[in-house]
Amino acid sequence: SPDHVLRCSQAFKSGTFLFSDPEEPGATLSFGSGKRSSMQAILAAIVLPPESYSPSVVMDPASGGVQDPFEKVLHVMRSMKLTRSLHHRRSDGLLSGVVSKIGSGSHGPKDQFSFYSPDFVPVGTFLEAGLTSPPGELATLNGIHGLSNAL
Repeated sequence: SPDHVLRCSQAFKSGTFLFSDPEEPGATLSFGSGKRSSMQAILAAIVLPPESYSPSVVMDPASGGVQDPFEKVLHVMRSMKLTRSLHHRRSDGLLSGVVSKIGSGSHGPKDQFSFYSPDFVPVGTFLEAGLTSPPGELATLNGIHGLSNAL
């Protein structure tokens, strides 16, 4: 939605993202370093807002269907209510072998912009409807097998 894109671009510019937990009114978490283009703030802005996983968005046939493999891992972690301990840091190895298995390793993108082309259209329903599915480009046999093993 336009609001979601606006929040993501604001997180990019400001380097911070404030998340208000809908289950705990008044509880907020801050993500990011405060420096422009903080990846922590950008990723939080992408995956944490309720519209990212809202049933009405999920049921809309034009709103995706094929998710980025890393998003799938995050959704599984969220559904299991995974929480991090205070001693965990980014280097704790929580996701260390997973990203390379699912095709999202740090040296995996074909260029500096993304892991997949924004114009990718898989055959079938997407082609018939005139829709694109950029994450579908990662749906290779190796990627699907790696994702299954990672989950």
